[in-house]
Amino acid sequence: MLVYSRKDAAATEVTLGLDADDAHVLAELLGASRVAERLTAVQQDIEGLTIDWIRIAPRAEWAGKSLR
Repeated sequence: MLVYSRKDAAATEVTLGLDADDAHVLAELLGASRVAERLTAVQQDIEGLTIDWIRIAPRAEWAGKSLR
């Protein structure tokens, strides 16, 4: 989890490492299952939209990086 600076939106002030169980609990608290349900509904409504989830290993080149 990253906490961004109020003064510089691109700068992180705090980085918290979460294990898989803690990350799952946080995602549920933030409504991940509801988001997934909405994405499924949206995917059904928009022809041609495809959303795929991929797992990135913790030590992979892309781990912890933003997709911008």
